[in-house]
Parts: sequence; C-alpha cells; structure tokens
Amino acid sequence: MNKICMGIWGNTNLPDRFNVKGFGEFVPVIDRIRQVGGLEDVDGIELHLPTEINDSNANEIESVLDLFPYRDDPAEFIKLSVENLRFAQRVVSLMNERGVSELRESGEKGPAMARLLLQCIGDAR
Repeated sequence: MNKICMGIWGNTNLPDRFNVKGFGEFVPVIDRIRQVGGLEDVDGIELHLPTEINDSNANEIESVLDLFPYRDDPAEFIKLSVENLRFAQRVVSLMNERGVSELRESGEKGPAMARLLLQCIGDAR
C-alpha cells in the first residue's frame, strides 16, 4: 500500500503574499480536513503553521482529527497528531512571547525571523 500524505493548502483559494485574498472561494481548514479524510488513498495530512493551524483554531482542529480515516493505526496517528499539535502550539506561544509581531511589523522576514523560529523550536522540545 502506498503511503501518501497530502498538504491541504491546495484545497482552498490559494492566497499568497502577492494576492492575499487568493483566487475563488475560501474553504475553512476544518472542511479541508474532512474533504481529504474521504479520500481512500491518502494516509495523512499536513497542516501549515500559522496559516492553517494556530492558537485561535488549534482546539477545533484537534476535535476533528479523529474524523480522518487513517489507515494503519488510527489511534496512534491521532495521538501523534495531537502531540505535534501541542508542540506547534508551544512554538507559536514562544514566538509570540519573544516578539514575532514586532518583527513582522518592522518588515523583518529574513535572518532575524529564522533565528527566532529556530530558537523557539529548540526551546519547545
């Protein structure tokens, strides 16, 4: 059996830094998880931080992870998904505490942002 993990970012209007409103209709993350969960050959999903999962929607996303029919070991996959979700929440929380908003407001998107992210990932472990 193939192992396929699908990024669900392509199941929406595809906004980017040049076209922040995207193309077409926006599809909420929860609905995209449900769409992909119905595909027989997809064994997992990928969520991007902070555009698809963040402090404001993490609990809601956690509540629908069990809707996705993971093929091999659903309970273990959901457990790992929740652990990864908690890790992502710790990283986002640390980034917020350490001034990610100020970096964004100043237009800093280069080395300072990368250093902050790496530091927060390391400290969240």
